[in-house]
Amino acid sequence: MSESLHTGNANTDEAVFQTVRELGTFPVVARFTISGEPSSKARPRFTVTKTGKARTYPDQKTAVAEQKVAWSFRAAAKPGYRPDPEEKFGVVALFFSNTRQRRDVDNMLKLVLDGLNEVAWADDSQVSEVSGRKCFDPNQGTARTEVLVYQIGPSDAPSAVCPNCGTSFKTYRSRKKTTHCSAQCAIETRTKKLARTCEQCAEPFTAPKSTSTQRFCSKECANKSGMTTVQCTTCGSTITRRKSSVGTDHFCGEPCAQKHYRALRKAAGTGPGTCVDCAGPVTRKEYTRCRPCARLHQARTLHITPLTEEPTP
Repeated sequence: MSESLHTGNANTDEAVFQTVRELGTFPVVARFTISGEPSSKARPRFTVTKTGKARTYPDQKTAVAEQKVAWSFRAAAKPGYRPDPEEKFGVVALFFSNTRQRRDVDNMLKLVLDGLNEVAWADDSQVSEVSGRKCFDPNQGTARTEVLVYQIGPSDAPSAVCPNCGTSFKTYRSRKKTTHCSAQCAIETRTKKLARTCEQCAEPFTAPKSTSTQRFCSKECANKSGMTTVQCTTCGSTITRRKSSVGTDHFCGEPCAQKHYRALRKAAGTGPGTCVDCAGPVTRKEYTRCRPCARLHQARTLHITPLTEEPTP
């Protein structure tokens, strides 16, 4: 914790104060004064929506005071200053009030630190030293807040490596899990995950989301990928059929199919239209026996003596 010492008259336009850090080798980032009575960090406000859910919103006076702190820092810092995520920072604040109104130093410091967050530093975890002091000044017109921001040294925040560009960057627990050094790298990584190559036509295309299993650029290519060329079982001509049907008989048309199955029936001597017992016609193609032969076969199976046969002595 740094020590702050105030020297000089309280009724002067600018208070002069020195710190151990200021007298050392630590570089000063900005030193500025905010006129007016010091403000304290107010508690968030709550309201209930029409759906019955509670919603929090910041106090308007506190939001304005934090913006005033940020504007004062930008005006005092070097032109083009950007928060350095690799550094640790310290803050010294002196609060001068000309009223006896009760104000807690920690609440006033909280407002200053929240106003400087993402303005003087990238994340509030980079602040490792804070010093504050409140002073009563009965003279009117001298109420103010004096702030000194200085650098301490390299930040000890954990680091990670960007999967897109390979750059090492700092990560902070107070933020959501960050996997890339910048938003641009995150977009480029997502674009790479969405980039695909069609397995059918080899043309590049973009998938709708990173978890998509899409393999083809269009429905036409998806349909073509499921087709293959085979030869007609009967005439040998080349035809296109589904890959799922490979291993079965393929025909280029109905004539070739009829010719093929007619030849099978002829070679087997049985089949639709021919009785297996008497070689006579049957009434339906799925029958293997005519009506008389079927009745005779059934009687023999059940050991019944048909009327057309002589009983066995």
